[in-house]
Amino acid sequence: MQRRSVLLGLCSAGLGMRQPRAGGFPDHSLTLILPFGQATHVGMTALLLRPYLEAALHQRIQFDLHSGGDGESGHNVGAAATADGYTMTIVSSSLVLAYWRTTASVATPDSFRFLGQITEVPNVLLVRADSPLATAQDLVVALRARPASLATGGQPSWWPTSAFTRALFCQLAGIQPRIDQSYYSTSELLFDLERGQLDFAVAGTNDLRAPLPLLGLRALAVSSATRLPALPEAPTFREQGWDVTTQWWHGLAVPKATPAAITARLAGALSAALASPDLRSDFARYGLTVDPLDGTSLTQRVADEFQAASELFTALGLNRRVHKPT
Repeated sequence: MQRRSVLLGLCSAGLGMRQPRAGGFPDHSLTLILPFGQATHVGMTALLLRPYLEAALHQRIQFDLHSGGDGESGHNVGAAATADGYTMTIVSSSLVLAYWRTTASVATPDSFRFLGQITEVPNVLLVRADSPLATAQDLVVALRARPASLATGGQPSWWPTSAFTRALFCQLAGIQPRIDQSYYSTSELLFDLERGQLDFAVAGTNDLRAPLPLLGLRALAVSSATRLPALPEAPTFREQGWDVTTQWWHGLAVPKATPAAITARLAGALSAALASPDLRSDFARYGLTVDPLDGTSLTQRVADEFQAASELFTALGLNRRVHKPT
């Protein structure tokens, strides 16, 4: 409760609400749809961003929570909202994953105009510190020689993207690990890795409760485009020959039919908010990074990941949009 109170206080604190410009957009408050609750990583991002975005737009922003499934409920509502710029959605990687996994998801990347990316969470391929596997290539060689000889854990949900990163890496590398059990939380997955019940695992950097040496773990690869300052010795997947750059990203979007001038105004406000040193300090205080991408770059990223997800889920027999012969 204390953490929630601190965040809510921060979001209503005195950043100063200037008067809106006469006759300009926006001339009244806006709504931000949250596909995940305020206690989640997505919710934390929205809470911390809101006061800075309000200051840039000179208007209040209210949250409209539509959590459900792997984010599809909120994305569906956001895609169907009135396209006047007064309703935004905080979109995430679940947008590119849920559509292929469930017919309950009707929103696709083409349902939105993307204003820009806010933050991203890379995934890390991990082993115990005393593992004989020194590199990701060692893991690949071992599993190619003896499929299912090394164990990892499954995850019933795909939306944090760590499970998607693992599956994509295994597909590209042509390996088949043994899935010992399914874990409903990454903390349980990492606990079993730490105590030697698993040979390797993939987790988001936000799931690491302490520096890796203190956890008795070692990183073999990261899914970021470049090496991470916090894990400088861990090469990227791409450096090692596998095009795996899937991360848990969050951004802002409006319905597809939103006029270009209004979209540009909102995108400019987001850019101004993310440029604030105070916002960056607030994000860092809660373990978040600021990783801006403009709307064009995020649109391309989302399109690429949407296609990759379709191909992977089809290969795994999990694509609900592909007709299966009876």
